[in-house]
Amino acid sequence: MSIRPVPLALALLAGLAAVPVPTALAQDPSVMSCAQLWHRKNAVLKARGFCFTEAQAIRTFGNEGCTVHDPNRVPLTSADRQLMARIVIAQKMKLCR
Repeated sequence: MSIRPVPLALALLAGLAAVPVPTALAQDPSVMSCAQLWHRKNAVLKARGFCFTEAQAIRTFGNEGCTVHDPNRVPLTSADRQLMARIVIAQKMKLCR
């Protein structure tokens, strides 16, 4: 039995499959679908204690442990606010419902 060398291009492609997508790109709202944008936005709200009223959000995230009923009073970090603004812009550009 002899060992055959793997072509360099094939080896490089195989190596790329193991490389994770950079976090910044994975969370870039401009490349997300409307469903992904909806989920990401509501995941941030859930993490900050928001109590959902929309049936789909309640089914997806639940209201266990929620403490904030007014969406304007959700205690967002500066990074959260920036992300949420980018999500809203992406939703408008993609004409998400």
